Amino acid sequence: MLLSCSCRSQDLSKIIHEFTTRENDFPGVLRLIYENDTKSIPLLIDLIDIDKKGHIGFVNKFSSQLDLSTNYLGVNSAFMIELILSTKELKGPLIEYEGTSIKTPVEGISLGIIVKKNSSQSLSRDDMIELKGIYNEWWERKRNDSLEIIRSTWQSGDRPLADSGFVWR
Repeated sequence: MLLSCSCRSQDLSKIIHEFTTRENDFPGVLRLIYENDTKSIPLLIDLIDIDKKGHIGFVNKFSSQLDLSTNYLGVNSAFMIELILSTKELKGPLIEYEGTSIKTPVEGISLGIIVKKNSSQSLSRDDMIELKGIYNEWWERKRNDSLEIIRSTWQSGDRPLADSGFVWR
């Protein structure tokens, strides 16, 4: 499949669905989703509560910490939203190892997983439905703003999970 920077909404929706429901990226899809920024965000939100589990997040190959990487794949959609909001340009690898730490391009996210505040347990199906609602409410407030304004307010702390019972790790 040839991927271009701009595509029809229906095609983008299908590509995002395939990306979110698979456990591995296929060439060019991550960049395509990123480059379609505000078109991608509502499509990604729709998939946050998808009832499918698999690998999420980034596993630190230098750490012996508990691996929470098997959970609902909708967390990958939420991560893509945060990635779109966090940076003006997608460059370099998504993860880099700094000693025993993992670094992603998204400030405040190192493992690429979401947990409840004061908890390290994997999320439940009900949690994923709640997360989708949180992202939907956030998007309804932001959808008419320019991407530049959305990114600026995101950098200032107006993030989807800011006042919720969930945190990124």
